[in-house]
Amino acid sequence: MTDKPNTPQNAEQEPKNKKPDSAEGKPASVSNPAADASANPSSAKSSGGKQAAADREKKRSVKRAEKTSEKASEKQADKTARDAATGAADEAHDEAEQDGGEDRSWYFWPMIGAIVMFAAPVLVLLLALLLTIFNKPNNLADWVSIFRDLFIILLAVEGMLIGVALIVLILQLAALVNLLQNEITPIVDNLNQASSTVRGTAEFMSQNVVEPVVKIGAVMAATGGIVRELLGVRRAIKGASRSNKKALKE
Repeated sequence: MTDKPNTPQNAEQEPKNKKPDSAEGKPASVSNPAADASANPSSAKSSGGKQAAADREKKRSVKRAEKTSEKASEKQADKTARDAATGAADEAHDEAEQDGGEDRSWYFWPMIGAIVMFAAPVLVLLLALLLTIFNKPNNLADWVSIFRDLFIILLAVEGMLIGVALIVLILQLAALVNLLQNEITPIVDNLNQASSTVRGTAEFMSQNVVEPVVKIGAVMAATGGIVRELLGVRRAIKGASRSNKKALKE
């Protein structure tokens, strides 16, 4: 017999004709984990140790994540607190600068005016002295006129200084009046209101609480005295009647 050539059709038919071992009546072996574990206790212990190590590592990772989140939240809270403190300090500094500018505004320009008024005559005086020195006067009349002019200038400067002092005094008086109107007067009004409130409270308490309590106490004391007297009279009458009965019996 001649062998059939190995064609693709024959190659496809051969696997179909073949049957697996399980089909011939030999059942496939099924693995039993309990049997394997009992057969190999060392492998079971190693797998349990690996599982415990994995659980411990997982717990450590969770704890590390919690610590990291807590540190991040603490850093964020510290940063927020620092930012808030910095903002409050900046606001306080700005408010202080604004208050200082407002307080300075009412006396700044008068002070500048006073300085200018004082400096102008001094400059004129120095200029006159320089001109006198460089011109070199030769007679007494020129010297007398120079000293006269200097004296007149000094008197003018003194008058201007007195005027500046009066202006400052007026400004101080205006500030004092403003203080009295805006701060002292409300304080006095509040004190008057508080005293009137205390007076009214005392009158109300005396009329509605103290006086009724005193009257009730007086009435109760009088009633108690009357009751005691009546009881005493009754006891005296009973004692007298008993003594009379005893005397009659004897």
